[in-house]
Amino acid sequence: MEMHLSYLLSKIRELLLLLGGTEVNDERAASLISRRHHSPHFVRYRRNIINKRVQIISALFVVLNLTWIAVDWALLPSEIALPMSGYRVLSSVIFLFLALYQAEENESYTWRLWLLFLNPLVFYLLALNQLQGVELQGWGGVLVEIYKLLPFIITTGVSVFPLTLIEGVSLGLVALASMLLGSWIVTGASEFFFMSTGWILLLMLGVTILATLTQLHFMFSLLHRISYDNLTGVFSRDTGREMIDLYFRLSLDQEAPFALAFVDLDHFKSINDNYGHDEGDEILKKAAASLQHHFRRGDIVVRWGGEEFLVVFPNTDLKGLKEVLGRLMEDWLGERPDGKPLTASIGVAERISDDVTDWPQLLELADKRMYLAKDGGRARAVLVGDEELSTNAQ
Repeated sequence: MEMHLSYLLSKIRELLLLLGGTEVNDERAASLISRRHHSPHFVRYRRNIINKRVQIISALFVVLNLTWIAVDWALLPSEIALPMSGYRVLSSVIFLFLALYQAEENESYTWRLWLLFLNPLVFYLLALNQLQGVELQGWGGVLVEIYKLLPFIITTGVSVFPLTLIEGVSLGLVALASMLLGSWIVTGASEFFFMSTGWILLLMLGVTILATLTQLHFMFSLLHRISYDNLTGVFSRDTGREMIDLYFRLSLDQEAPFALAFVDLDHFKSINDNYGHDEGDEILKKAAASLQHHFRRGDIVVRWGGEEFLVVFPNTDLKGLKEVLGRLMEDWLGERPDGKPLTASIGVAERISDDVTDWPQLLELADKRMYLAKDGGRARAVLVGDEELSTNAQ
């Protein structure tokens, strides 16, 4: 199983390198296969895009569906056009619901995406059932052939969305199954159907899935470019504010702890003055890497500006904070150019302990305590109630 997964990851990397000209590591390739590997920030970003596109496409299909009723009445016998109109109205009601539905902040897009694709596939099967055995000439015959092509149209529609490999394959296979069922309704399951038509749909599905993966890959790249600080590789300030807002509201909803810590590197200006800005940049990179190493996977490191970092601690109380900060302060953030420890002044605030109802106030408290840590001699952290954690490193 592990060998098959490695092979799949390598092939995805090769394809994306060929299409986009950029190298893709195993972590990125795994993120293209399954959404289990997506970060909370990316999950939120992609969910918003998919929800918007579901709404736009649904609104478009409401118009197309209702307009096509006139085509049915013009080209089909009335005994067929009448039930087809009923199917279209019902399908349009579902599309209208999807177009108007306003999703909650953390609500999954999955059921809406599936409803968007299943709706026309069910209409396709109902339409074929009505057209079974009907022989029409001229434009009426053309219309019947168009109905038979619906699974192809729906399959290509998958490419509009930035989907993972698993999601794209799942939707495509449902479209293929619908076409096979439709063939059984019309021809009695001709044994040559798959060879004559089904393989074309499979080829289209392959191209469509490649398009969704490419779109997802470029979305990863774009989000990384706008979300991360170019120098240190941690989150940028604007992205950090978005994530603070998201996790703070989640902590309110779940009545869970939520903490922030401002980390300001001590005497950083002297590094720039004595060793140059290039050396200062290297120290910033090492400090950011050290923060990410010392803190947990779920903690979020943000470069707030200059030599100042902000760390977001979702679902973390004061006891957990003390443990994490204690580990950090054992060896701090590496070494300064002169070999001394690179220390920091840290200010901490926690939502429940500080009885705070909005995150800007929490941010202000953490910032104020960081300055208290500076005034108190640096190389220390000031927590709730002005409690201090310090070491002898200077």
